[in-house]
Amino acid sequence: THPLTKGQLDRFLVRLKFGQEEVEYLRQVKALHALTRRLERPRLKPSRIYRLLRPFSPQALMAYSIALDAGAARENVLLYLQRLRWVRTRIHGDYLKQQGLPQGRVYGEILGALLDARLDGKVSTASEEEQTAKRLITAAKARM
Repeated sequence: THPLTKGQLDRFLVRLKFGQEEVEYLRQVKALHALTRRLERPRLKPSRIYRLLRPFSPQALMAYSIALDAGAARENVLLYLQRLRWVRTRIHGDYLKQQGLPQGRVYGEILGALLDARLDGKVSTASEEEQTAKRLITAAKARM
């Protein structure tokens, strides 16, 4: 269904009376198809791949990767499915709170920056992550 326009896809889904789960799945595959140009870039940062693909279900990503010709986009989707989606930071909001940082949007910014650093290989150990977090916290407090 990915060659269909959004309107054609919507009419197709209504006509065949797909269930909500199948509708969401097919819409995700369609949305992924629209990202192909961005995903085709070789040497795309892992954090960028993560941010692009995180909203999509593993099932939609797998179907999309099968539909792709071999290439950078397919490799990037498979990298996300096999490795990137499992990456987590060791530091969480409770650590930021313990460091005296007031709760707010800054938590998401710092935790997002830490995740990006881990995904991109800029930090790999707990102590490196903690040092990076402290630096980001100091910078955030200075902006307040």
